[in-house]
Parts: sequence; C-alpha cells; structure tokens
Amino acid sequence: MNNDENKKELSAEEEVIEAENSETEEIEINSEFNEKATTDKADSDEKKPKKKKSSKDKKIKSPKAPRQKMSKARFNHTIGALVITAVVLVVTILLNVVVSLMSDKLPGMSIDLTSTGAFELSETSIKLAQNVKKDLKITFLDDKQSYRSKASSNTYYAQVMAIAEEYGKYNSKISAEYVSIVDNPNLENKYPQETLSADNIVISCGDKYRVLDQYDIFNVKSYYSTYSYIASSKAEEAFDGAILAVTSTESTKLAIVEDNSTEDFTYFKNVLEQNNYELVSVKLEQEDIPKDAKMLIVLTPEKDFSKTAAKKIRTYLENSKEYGKNMLYIPSSKTYKTPNLDEVLSDWGITVGDGLAYELESSSVYGKNMYDGILCYMGSNAFTSKFDDNSAPVISSYARPVVLDADMETQSLLQYSSKSGVCPSDADDSYDFTGNAKGNIVTAGYGINGVFADDKKSSDKLSTIFVFGSSTMFEKTILASTYSDQKYILTMLGEACGRVDQEIAVEAKELTQYDVQIDNSLASVIGLVCYVGLPIAVICAGLIVFVKRRNK
Repeated sequence: MNNDENKKELSAEEEVIEAENSETEEIEINSEFNEKATTDKADSDEKKPKKKKSSKDKKIKSPKAPRQKMSKARFNHTIGALVITAVVLVVTILLNVVVSLMSDKLPGMSIDLTSTGAFELSETSIKLAQNVKKDLKITFLDDKQSYRSKASSNTYYAQVMAIAEEYGKYNSKISAEYVSIVDNPNLENKYPQETLSADNIVISCGDKYRVLDQYDIFNVKSYYSTYSYIASSKAEEAFDGAILAVTSTESTKLAIVEDNSTEDFTYFKNVLEQNNYELVSVKLEQEDIPKDAKMLIVLTPEKDFSKTAAKKIRTYLENSKEYGKNMLYIPSSKTYKTPNLDEVLSDWGITVGDGLAYELESSSVYGKNMYDGILCYMGSNAFTSKFDDNSAPVISSYARPVVLDADMETQSLLQYSSKSGVCPSDADDSYDFTGNAKGNIVTAGYGINGVFADDKKSSDKLSTIFVFGSSTMFEKTILASTYSDQKYILTMLGEACGRVDQEIAVEAKELTQYDVQIDNSLASVIGLVCYVGLPIAVICAGLIVFVKRRNK
C-alpha cells in the first residue's frame, strides 16, 4: 500500500518536472548571466533531495523575459550623433547671423550678379555718400513688410530697396527706414506743402528734404494707352540728386518765365530741383530778373513780350557789360508772332523758323510719324563729350527749326538727318515733303555774344542763349524715359552754369535682361539632374543607411 502510494507520488513529481523543463525551453534568455544562473539552479536542484509537492504546487508560472539593456558602445554612439547634430545646427545658425550682420555693415559682402551692377552703387554715388557730413534719412512711406511684398513680385522694387540700403554701407550717417504713412497720419504735418502717399520716398537732412514719387524712381512707359509698366530704374540717380539737394550748402539759381505759356513743365522743374537748382518764378512784365540767377529760362510763350519785358531780358544778358549770363529758350510747337523776343535772339545769331521739322529717314524715326520721336545727331561740341557710342539716343518730336547765323558765334547742338526738311505752318496736303527735304535741319543750337578778348591776357565776357526747338523734350514722357534727353539737358545746364561736377546723371538700369544664358539641351540636362537625379540619389542614400543599420 505504501509502495503504491510512493510510486504515484514519484510519477506526479516527474510530470511536474517535465512540464517545468518544457516551459523553460520555450523562453529565450539573452543575458549570459541569466543563462548561467539557470544552469546553476538546475544543477543544484538535481543534487538536492526531491521534495514532495502538494497538489497546490502543480501550477508553475513561467518566468518573465528580462528587459534588454542598451550596450555602452551603442549609448555612446547615439549621444555622439546627437551632439554632432546639435553642433552643426548651432554653427550653421551662427554663420548665417554673422554673414547677415557683415553684409549689412561692410560694403562688398553682398554680391551683385547683374551685368549692369543694378543692385550696387556707382563710384559717383559712393563718393557722394562718403561726403555726407550730417545725419541723412531715406524714408519709405510704407512699412517694410509691404514694400518687401512688392519687391517679391517686382524686381524693380527690390532694386530700390537694395540701392537705398547701400548708401549706409559707405557712411554710417545715412540710414534707410520704413514708416507707414497709413499708420502714422501725423507724418503729413511734417511736410505740409506735399501730397504724400505710400509710394513716396523722402530724403531728408535737417530741415531740407526732397520727396520722390514713382516717376522719379522709375522710367515708366505706356503700352498703347492701355496700361503702364516700368521700363527701367533710375533710383540711384533720383537718390543722388535728392542727397545732393538736401546736403549742399549752395545751389544754382535759375529764373523761370512762363507768363504766356499754357504747357505743363512741372516734371522738368522737379528734375531741376532734384539736381540742386533753386528755381525762382519771374513775372517778366512786372518783375526784374534776379541778378544772381545763373540762367533765365523762357518756356513756350504763346504771345510776344512787351518791349519793356524784352529789354529786361537784354539787360540781364548784358549784365552791365560784364555778361557771363545764360538764357534757355523753348518755343511752342505752334508758330506765334513774337517780334520783340525775336529781336533779342537775332543779336545772338539765332532765329526760330516757322513750321515743324520732319524726318524721312525711317531708321531715325522712333515714333509714329515723321514729326514724332526723331533720333537726333548730336554733332561734336562741349556737351557730347559726356556721351559714348553705347548710350541711349537723344530724341525730339514736333520740333521747330532753329536757324543759326553762320557769320556769328553760333553752334549746332541737335539736328536731323540728311533726309529731313521743314513743313511750313500753312502747308496743305499737296506739300512735297521729299522735294523740300533740304537735310540736316537743326533743332537745337546756341549763340554767343559779348566782349571777346583781343589777346591772351584778357578773358572773354560772354553770355549765351540756348534754343531747343522741341518742347516735348522737356515733358515728362521724354524726361522720364530711357532716352538720354534728361542727361543731355542736365549736362548742358551744368556746363553753362559752371557746375559740371554737381551734375547727377546715372545710367538707368534695366532688369529684364538675363546675364546667364543657356541653350535648350543644357537646360534639359540641368532639369533632369535637379528633378530626377537628385531625388533618386537621396532615396538610394536613405536605403543604404537603412540596410546597414538593420544588419547591425
């Protein structure tokens, strides 16, 4: 009885031990320490006497798999990768900050890749900036974010921003700022004589200021009266002229007579003011011409001056026999009888002819007809030395012919081609344009009169009268264009008034041309590399890294 019970108990214990061994075999243990501990425990269990197990001990729980621990080498590798990533990120940010600060403070850090240097200052502008002695502000009447928004859609606005900020790189006294006139309506009280808008830019130094508008900054063209577009930028010239005007302690005084004129010369007068000319309006019938005026400008009179007024002009030019004065006369495109004024002009060897000059040489006609937009031949004189063969042409339209007396000291300035002629104001439809094309019609010239020196020890005492037959040359559509009329006129005025060094005439910048050009085949290759090659290379590199890490 006892033997049978013992056998049953041994059989039960063997079943429990077998179940225990089978469950233990199904558990994976990675740690060497756990494997050794398990082996030692098994050996000790074999040596120990078998204990009787009750029925309560038949259910044995499986041991839990131990949590895997990261090896020291793998931990160090992860920490090292994080540190390197952080260092590279910090260095990149610091490098960008440093380069940004240096590009703002040091000239030459920014790189202008345009062929015309549109985003950097010319040598003339750099010298002008370096000579500024007082604090000067270039104020955009718009917030910077709004102006940047314009610049992102139109490169010309970006060029204006870049040029404005360039001045400060050469002189710390010059700064560019953005003040929204919408958010600061009191700004208008600072300039009560001006009508301001968000498109304006104000250059100020102390109490002196100049306000620039879109037409001062850009050359604007119209497309068949449908819409207008920016053809080129003259921001640098506009800024230079304004800086010169607000910083110069002296200006050249010009007396302007427009008593009998109905034409608008506002833009021409603005150009003069931008170039530091002080303009004085004179009512010739009631007032005398200021003696300190360097030049008298008579604009398109539609009726003759009185003999008293004409005498005032002569008195001004003779200057008590000291001479040294100048006069610019711009006749109307229509023929008006002005005998008193004509008599003064004739004493300087100049006559304004009847009718309009026309051009039959098609290559010289830039406009719509033979009167409009004529390319002028500048000849050889003191004013053409400022121009090169690559400069834009000087054009005129609806010009009165200027007749020069060859027996007096006269000089042609502008003339039409050998196929040009003059159509009289009373001509009818039967007028023979080809047969009357005498050629080389002068449309601008000057005459000199005064006391000529007889020997080298004496100096000439001379006064000069300039006559430009085309009044359209002085209108906004021409002065604000890419042609060289404005430069030519400013050069003439500067030479006559003895202030050539103060003349501001920077070449207009066109931003529509591409400086780097490639053919279609090269463009296709670059497109394949950028849109196909690079993505494939990135994907392949990612797969290689993934496979290598998976196999570790």
